[in-house]
Amino acid sequence: MIVCGIIFTHNSSDRIENIVLRARAVLEPDIYVMDNESTDDTLKKAAGAGARILGSAKEGSSRVLQALEQVHELEYTHAILLNANNDTHRPEMIPMFVSAFWNSPQTIFVASSKQKGRASVTHALLTASAMCSIRDAWNSFRGYPIEDVLALHCVEKDALFDAETLVRASWAGLATRHLELDASCPVESQMGNSRDAIWFSLKLLGRSVVRYPSLLKRRLTL
Repeated sequence: MIVCGIIFTHNSSDRIENIVLRARAVLEPDIYVMDNESTDDTLKKAAGAGARILGSAKEGSSRVLQALEQVHELEYTHAILLNANNDTHRPEMIPMFVSAFWNSPQTIFVASSKQKGRASVTHALLTASAMCSIRDAWNSFRGYPIEDVLALHCVEKDALFDAETLVRASWAGLATRHLELDASCPVESQMGNSRDAIWFSLKLLGRSVVRYPSLLKRRLTL
């Protein structure tokens, strides 16, 4: 198992050095940065702090997917993703993901908030689509087994990609577990009740109908 950390940035120059140094302290030297068209000196500061810079994200595809594809080519097997602009995505939590991977290497791990916010419409729709409980769908602090996630063939972009992985993981029989790390998405309810997220969740629900017999059979045999 070879694990890396991927920090997603956008105009994060005021904080990226600190985050990279803290991440390197727990997962040296395998820390990468994927930037989203920053107009400040985020990348310069990230590189100066010792992060390795991934290729620029291309239009039309998820930044997460592109980052996973790039580190997969570098022969990493697992990736821990965090957002530089979310204060609850603390690099000190990275070892907990690594430990979880050692115990269950073919599992997606999602950081959870200990203080549960108001449930969103989409969480109900995603739960119905996956036929299992889905929460924290919009929290991008994740641990991904790279090959398994790439094999899901997710097509959505940005925040929708992370939610899509949870549903497609259930369809594929890939386990998803939550790590109670008190890491949250500050705009979880806003994102989860947005028009785009609801429409996306309804589309997944429609696609899940033909999968219900096999999902139900799997649930009954667990």
